Amino acid sequence: MLRAGLATGKLLEYLQEMGFAPSEIVKYGLATDTIKVKDTETGKEVEKTVPPFDYYKQGLVVFPVIDHAGKVIAFTAKDPEKKHKASMLRGIAKKWFINYAALSKPYQELFVVEGENDVASLMDAGCENVVGTAGAPSGEQVILLKNFCPGKTLYLWFDKDPDKDPKKSEGGPRHTRFIYEGL
Repeated sequence: MLRAGLATGKLLEYLQEMGFAPSEIVKYGLATDTIKVKDTETGKEVEKTVPPFDYYKQGLVVFPVIDHAGKVIAFTAKDPEKKHKASMLRGIAKKWFINYAALSKPYQELFVVEGENDVASLMDAGCENVVGTAGAPSGEQVILLKNFCPGKTLYLWFDKDPDKDPKKSEGGPRHTRFIYEGL
């Protein structure tokens, strides 16, 4: 079970009511106090400090990342309406997978997919032996696969990403090669 939920855009307000200071909430990435704006003189994007607001906007589907011990260690989010890019808490290294617990189960086969929706779709179809990289796989994730999956058959299943330039070896084919070569 992924325990995904829909963001209301009122987490900051709720946490403040519970006694947390805005600075604490920003520190842990559940709210932000910076936005990117274009500098009028240089034309480059710069960060501007603003009053804190919810990091996960209303309407985003938020996925908790749950480690092998059942502890929530990070969050990722997807926008069903595709108005906002996928987001993940800043500063959290990807030393985990979506559906992380599947690594330690006695499956002989494991599907490694790219996104939260991919994991959810397979789990909805009854396939629980699946983990997701939440975007481009990290070196730490390859190490986890090496350590948790010796002798298992791994199926690397990544989108072709038609918006990426195949000449630059981006997107799904690159992700598959990265994991394959790392193993």
